[in-house]
Amino acid sequence: MGYIQDLGRKAKACKNRIATASTMEKNDALMEIAYVLRRCKTEIIEANNIDIQNARARKMSESLIDRLALSEDRIEGMAQACEKLVSLSDPIGEVVSGSVRTSVRSVCPWALSELSTRQDQTLPWMRRSCALKAETAVFSEAARKL
Repeated sequence: MGYIQDLGRKAKACKNRIATASTMEKNDALMEIAYVLRRCKTEIIEANNIDIQNARARKMSESLIDRLALSEDRIEGMAQACEKLVSLSDPIGEVVSGSVRTSVRSVCPWALSELSTRQDQTLPWMRRSCALKAETAVFSEAARKL
């Protein structure tokens, strides 16, 4: 099994745990990521230099190589971004929009039974924010390896 396939398998195995993690668990993970980024920056830069060499050998454009390249400043920026996320409120489950639907054509089939049992023939409709899938991180990693 290749690196990307293994990464995808691991991401899929933990996606439900990540999606249901509490705010405290997510914040702890972000702080741990910031700590590890700072602690391992030398190793990260060494591994990144190999990625840069491979990218040049594959004739990747310099603009893409620049996006791939890591420095101490970029790694510090990533660590600070993790810490900044901790300071923000957790948006998961937050209602981002809502309305009341009365047209049966605009309602999903699973909602039709609820609509038919309501006296006023209206259905509250809400959009809530939700977690990104773990596969997003795998896609980003796969793109980075190209």
